[in-house]
Amino acid sequence: MEIAIIIATYNSADYIIDLLESLERQTYKNFSCYIHDDGSSDETMDLISEYKKCSRLDIKILNYPPVGSAKGNFLSMLNYVSEPYIMFCDHDDVWLEYKVEKSLKRIKEVEDGRINRPTLVFSDLIVVNENLETISVSFMRYGGLRPDRIKTNQLLIENMAPGCTMIANKALYSLARKTTDINSIIMHDHWFMLVASCFGKVEYLDEPLLLYRQHGDNEVGASQKIATPTRVRLAIIRLLKGKQSRDYKKWLSELQEQAHAVAGIPGLPEGKARLCKSFATIGDKNKIKRVLFFVSRQVIKRDHKLWFLLWC
Repeated sequence: MEIAIIIATYNSADYIIDLLESLERQTYKNFSCYIHDDGSSDETMDLISEYKKCSRLDIKILNYPPVGSAKGNFLSMLNYVSEPYIMFCDHDDVWLEYKVEKSLKRIKEVEDGRINRPTLVFSDLIVVNENLETISVSFMRYGGLRPDRIKTNQLLIENMAPGCTMIANKALYSLARKTTDINSIIMHDHWFMLVASCFGKVEYLDEPLLLYRQHGDNEVGASQKIATPTRVRLAIIRLLKGKQSRDYKKWLSELQEQAHAVAGIPGLPEGKARLCKSFATIGDKNKIKRVLFFVSRQVIKRDHKLWFLLWC
């Protein structure tokens, strides 16, 4: 098969059949579905097993112990695939019928024959509610995201896309699975974006290719970024109480750990290595040097410049 679709499940009984049926409707068929369940207490695996018996999908159920997190579940499955390309697949989404076909076409265009260059393509998506009713036709606009912010200095501080929008080549996922400490990774999708920007190429496909279902059990969901008066008042209150500063320091610490992990991958280009190592150790510098680093390298989250000036 040309593509491995990696599906991480956990208590997915309410949604898994919708997902599998959408995969079966794909216009491009040359893919396998790898599924690992992370210890569901519902009938998820019974439903998958029954569906497999009557489906034309090439479903490979991976049987090994639960790993305890969505990122761990996705990353653990990388050890079982060898296809030229992989796609991450959330258990509760619905893929539009041309998602695989268009994703594969675009990544091959970006590779331009250079299959040994780590490459990642991500797309937009349609935000829907639990009943698949449209909330927004564009996740990027709904979340106030900038899909052009895909340089390493920008991705050190901020991820631009959910994993379910991504397709990656073997050169990339072979590098991405070399990390020795999964706890240093914030999420699998952010990790893939960062590694791709450091070693190869990241491109955006400006088209929604799936229905991104929002419900109470989302591991990571869509949130609308609109500066309403209420949001501004809450931000000011959090700042005055010191909570904003504490949240940002914890957030920055997690990002620094992730930067340290990518800096440890063998073969990282010298310039990217210096950037990642400098960011990972920025806490050892005095305030003036920290501010100079963030400003000169533009390692600042697009909508959080004020907070950096206040506490960095």
